Amino acid sequence: FGYGSALLSVTLAGVQATVSNGANDFVVQVVAGAGVAGTSGNVVVTSNSGVVLTAATQWQYLVENISSVTPNLGPAGILVTIAGSQLLLGGQSVDVVLAGVAATVITANNTQIVVRAGSGALGTGSVLIRSNTGSTMTLANGWTYVPGGDIHSVTPNSGQLGTVVTIKGQNLLA
Repeated sequence: FGYGSALLSVTLAGVQATVSNGANDFVVQVVAGAGVAGTSGNVVVTSNSGVVLTAATQWQYLVENISSVTPNLGPAGILVTIAGSQLLLGGQSVDVVLAGVAATVITANNTQIVVRAGSGALGTGSVLIRSNTGSTMTLANGWTYVPGGDIHSVTPNSGQLGTVVTIKGQNLLA
């Protein structure tokens, strides 16, 4: 800390950060404050000795967005594609939550995430992407759980090659 005994502050591109896991002369870990997307600037560490350390243009707030969720409604088990920019939020992996229910990530990169919807209650909620960096992105009311399909009858229920079979139910193409 520049011969000081404590960290006074850290700013990322001019925005105050919060110390998350302590600090010592070798490592300072902080959580980024709410900055303006696309803004870049210095990392500034200030100790109680008055020493100010600056790393010029070493931080940038990402411009991230969810541009689409396809489909934006469906039952548990359906594959959902989330498109946008900076979807990994500066990290290497993400978790996705659809209307409050964890989804299984199939593939993920900065422009597209494919997930399988988990089992959830019917209704509408947000799409939440959480990076391994701790960053999150949310699309309010971006996903709706609807009832899954159900087979009511199969007629006839036996046959051989060439038998025409009628399957009745609801949401069979879900």
